[in-house]
Amino acid sequence: MSKITRRALIKNTGLGLGTIAAASLIGCSRSDSSAANEAAAHTSQHATPQKGGMIKIGVINGNQAGNLDAHKPIGMSSAFRGWPLYAKLWEWGRDIQPKLALAEFAEPNEDGTKWTIRLKKGLEFHHGKTITADDVIFSLRRLTDPKLASPFAAYLYSLQREAIKKRDDYTVEIPFAQGKGLVALPEAWMSWGGIVPTDYDPIKNVVGAGPFKLESFTPGQRSRFVRFENYWKDNQPYADAIEIIDFKDQTGRLAALQSGQIDIASGISAEHLSLIQANKRLNVVSSETDAWQSFDMNTTKAPFNDPRVRQAFRLIANRDDLVKRALAGQGRIANDLYSFSDPVYNHEIPQRKQDLAKAKTLLKAAGFDQNLKVDLYTGPDSNAALVFAQHAAQAGVIVNVKQVEAATFADAVKQDWALSTGSNVSRPFLLTVLQIDGPGAANNKTRFNQARFTELVHHALQQPDLEKRKVLVHEAQQIQHEQGGLLIWGFNNVLDAHSHQIGGFLILPILTLALSLIPYLMRLVRGSMIDALESDYVTSARLRGIPERRIIWKHVLPNALVPVVQGTALTIRVLLSGALIIEVVFSYPGIGNALNAAIEMRDIPTIQAIVLLLTICVVVVNLIADLMTTLLTPKIRTAKKHKARSPGLRQALRLWKSGRPITVKPVDQYQFRRGEMSTLHWYQRKFFKALISERQVRFGFVVTSLILIFALIGPVLVPFEPTALVGMTYGAPEAQAFLGYDYIGHDVWSRVLAGGASIIWMTLAASLVALIIGSSLGILAAFARDKVDQFVTWLTDVFMAFPDLILVLLIVSMLGREPWLIVLTVSIAFIPGVVRLARSVALNLVEQEYVEAAKILGYSKSYILCREILPNMLTPLLIHLGVMLTWAVGMLSGLAFLGYGIAPPAADWGLMINENRAGLLVQPWAVFAPVILIALFALGTNVLAEGNTVLQVKDLTVALVNTGNHVVSNISFHLNEGEVLGLVGESGSGKTTLSSALLGYARHGAKIIQGTIALDGQDILSLDDHALRQIRGYKISHVAQDPGTALNPALTIGQHLLELLEVHQSGLSSSERNHKVAKILDEVGLPQDDVFLKRYPHQLSGGQQQRILLALAFLLQPRLIVLDEPTTALDVTTQTLVLNIIRKLCREYNVAAIYVSHDLTVVKDIADRVIVLYSGQIAEDAALSQLFETPKHPYTQGLLNAIPDVSIRKYLSPIEGHAPAPNDRPTGCAFAARCTFASELCHQQQPKLTLLSQAFDPHFVACHHWDEVG
Repeated sequence: MSKITRRALIKNTGLGLGTIAAASLIGCSRSDSSAANEAAAHTSQHATPQKGGMIKIGVINGNQAGNLDAHKPIGMSSAFRGWPLYAKLWEWGRDIQPKLALAEFAEPNEDGTKWTIRLKKGLEFHHGKTITADDVIFSLRRLTDPKLASPFAAYLYSLQREAIKKRDDYTVEIPFAQGKGLVALPEAWMSWGGIVPTDYDPIKNVVGAGPFKLESFTPGQRSRFVRFENYWKDNQPYADAIEIIDFKDQTGRLAALQSGQIDIASGISAEHLSLIQANKRLNVVSSETDAWQSFDMNTTKAPFNDPRVRQAFRLIANRDDLVKRALAGQGRIANDLYSFSDPVYNHEIPQRKQDLAKAKTLLKAAGFDQNLKVDLYTGPDSNAALVFAQHAAQAGVIVNVKQVEAATFADAVKQDWALSTGSNVSRPFLLTVLQIDGPGAANNKTRFNQARFTELVHHALQQPDLEKRKVLVHEAQQIQHEQGGLLIWGFNNVLDAHSHQIGGFLILPILTLALSLIPYLMRLVRGSMIDALESDYVTSARLRGIPERRIIWKHVLPNALVPVVQGTALTIRVLLSGALIIEVVFSYPGIGNALNAAIEMRDIPTIQAIVLLLTICVVVVNLIADLMTTLLTPKIRTAKKHKARSPGLRQALRLWKSGRPITVKPVDQYQFRRGEMSTLHWYQRKFFKALISERQVRFGFVVTSLILIFALIGPVLVPFEPTALVGMTYGAPEAQAFLGYDYIGHDVWSRVLAGGASIIWMTLAASLVALIIGSSLGILAAFARDKVDQFVTWLTDVFMAFPDLILVLLIVSMLGREPWLIVLTVSIAFIPGVVRLARSVALNLVEQEYVEAAKILGYSKSYILCREILPNMLTPLLIHLGVMLTWAVGMLSGLAFLGYGIAPPAADWGLMINENRAGLLVQPWAVFAPVILIALFALGTNVLAEGNTVLQVKDLTVALVNTGNHVVSNISFHLNEGEVLGLVGESGSGKTTLSSALLGYARHGAKIIQGTIALDGQDILSLDDHALRQIRGYKISHVAQDPGTALNPALTIGQHLLELLEVHQSGLSSSERNHKVAKILDEVGLPQDDVFLKRYPHQLSGGQQQRILLALAFLLQPRLIVLDEPTTALDVTTQTLVLNIIRKLCREYNVAAIYVSHDLTVVKDIADRVIVLYSGQIAEDAALSQLFETPKHPYTQGLLNAIPDVSIRKYLSPIEGHAPAPNDRPTGCAFAARCTFASELCHQQQPKLTLLSQAFDPHFVACHHWDEVG
């Protein structure tokens, strides 16, 4: 830290008090760091700064938008802007005493009731007008105008404004009331009394006579000023321009200084000193001042209306400890009196020290014996309040620290608080008393009003003799010390920081936000590029000799950019929420910071405007993405049909007209019947089975459980009280505190242990509330239909247009920061997503056969809901609950980071990040510890929510051995645990070939020539015959189409079942095998007696034979079952029975299944997702509800149109023609010859499988004209 004092700095720069003025003299530019260093060296050696350059200065605005009014500035930042704009009659001298500026003569009469002021001649305002006596009179009358209601008019309370006289063009007489003279006029008028012209307007004509002219001003963000060439001081100012940037808090401004966004920060926080000292690019000037810190006691409010209580509180304060902790040692103790350096200050009053015994005695005498509780209100900087609360506890007084937003702390409501923190700048006694606690004081928070004190102040104000005035002030200060309402515990040093190396402005914020998007876009771009590079048109271009670079730019990129554009549009809500946090982290004055400031200031019009703008932004970005898709895709751009509309907009209009949104099929869809296991019992079995067998689930469970246990028992294990101050500010780790100390001296480990409970239970509570309310509304919409459904859907869409974090911020700012209110707010943000999911799942379930059957049997709606609907909704809802847990912990951490979470001094992981982020370089563990724990909890819940992928098929191709023609080609899909995949297509589409290949088998004359089939991560195509036999029947089973030929006629039923156990589970005893056989037969509804087991297949009915195949498939509880049209040969009644058994067993054993069929009505009754095969390739892959409601492939639409429906009058529409054989497939789309949408492009180029939507379930289609289908 530099040893230069503030006074030395003033001498070297040749300017009065104020960082802006000092900055204006430095001849360095932000664009030239070497010039800055040279200028600084030249300044220190020759006291002649170099001219030129522009300097950026950071000021604290306390979330106030601010203004440019010379006489009624809003907040200190506005007063700061007044220094370069306005010149005054006096200015601060090098001895920090007033000296003449625009005036060449100014003297009071003997009793201070009349001042005579004469201006210097030849002075100009910024717009060229000469400064005259009329301007001085106008300025003085404007400052004291009751209509303006300037709070600083109180300094001139005895001014006779209408009696001001103009002697000549440059001389003015200023009268005061008789007996109320003001010898302190220079101090009282100088700070807020800028001289302005008679045509002045604080908005339309912002003109002064200061060193800089206004160029631009954005309230609450930044203002720019340029040099005034006719400034009254010769050769000044030195800088070409200055820019003043507003910041919400000290931490944000520090980040800006460290990243190079600003050059100078005046009055930095003491807790940040060590951080700046550790940065070699930054310098600090520390100066002792009379700026003071206090606790303000309202003398009209209990208990402080009793002077004994006020005295007790002064004796409770440990002033040395307050200076040490709250000011980080950068200051000195005070004696409950201000203006220490004023010649009239009473140094004879003994320094007050902590005396807890005497304080207790005084409190007891006042009627408070170990039972006093008070609220201490503080702004964003709560350090002093937290330290004092610890001191009060030693005297048996409970001080509850109430932290409020900066805007609230600066509001008039502070006048009603009994106890609050305070601070003020250094000024002479008479000026300060007029502002703080004297007669008519504008900011008298203490409401101190004592007759003798008021009399003494009045006499002192009109006493020009210093010695006589000193006697009056000494007596007045004695009264303040004994009876006043101020507990002034310390004088803080002023720390000014500046940088000579200027960094980037937007680089870090942009990079940070981009990093959150880059991994997603990389995967998207990579997949799109690979698809495009492998396309036939790229191969043809290469064969035509086109250069590779031209191929990339002209052939590949235009096609690969389409999914990138769409994917980026989907992330806009997340990016807007992320930008809000990024702007706060880097203190970038963008729309996020503006919204944050408007929320804290309760600026409703600004909030409405910004939220409307952001919502429009979400909509517009998505529309632009659709437009760009149209421009990048010639087949859409040149289409005759709907050529004026983009595909996304066209689809949105179609859905809007129909009144139905896109719905989602649940992960599990099974029925419950009387006598079956309960839903809870089934979930317990499923969970514990997955926990035992799946590494991924075990990892997520262990991590989540450990964090929950840590949060639960942590508060019991704390070595120190989480709010106790036991170490130095940002103290390093040591034996008793192995993670060190935080920003104020708390033990980090203790706060980590205690801080998990709040954020974890709030995460759980918010997610559960959202789940319960959202699912209830979704079910209501699905059951009620019509207007209720439309209203719920509309309301959900409205809420989902808002970025989540911004919606939460708005609600929290209105409701407050109580934990239960925060929980409610976060849940409100999650409810729309749950409503959409629950509604889509319920809509699908109410159409199932077993629900219709229950209605026919006369069961009540409540019975159907509880027994048939809710149990089958649990799986998708619980999976979504896991996702919400991840989102909730992130959102709660973000709220705490922005200052809207749990209020200090409570221990909370999110709050710890916000409190200690400024000390990251000095004491990283105070931030890293909570960050790591939050990340681990999010990771654990995310892993549990994702579930486990059982089967992953990639680029699977089966070809004929003789001709090499592909039977199935480039098949890729995945299958999750417990999911049922329907595989449909007409005869010859490749269904049976694909289902056989999944077991590593190809029929005679065919061969698997390409691809991977990963079963639980193991590629079965890489296994030898012995290893393949070990997993067939054990991990993957097959159910054949014809049970009559699939069962060996020479073996009994019992031999079939026991054979499977002998091969794959040879270690079982005979009794264990018999038990397994009996159990599985019971599950499929067949007898278990010896007579039945000794029967041969031909002695069973077709339905019984099929159930034996199901028993064989499920006997060993495999991971995957492939069912090849198992109900084709069965009658409708038996088919329904078999489907029910399949549904039940898949659910009970948590088995993934692939159901092969040509009958879409059967698939609709059992599948979760459907793949439509045509000519050996995937035509469409979508969730069941998406496929049936919004098919995007003409072949899928044709299959659906061909389904008979007895409930309505409908003409069947068969698909004309036949599918091509493997040796006769065309170059382009295989369906083009039968398609009514086919164009020349379809005959020339084979369409790629394209991802259309990934809202809840991905939707893939291979069609050039998917946007026209529907």
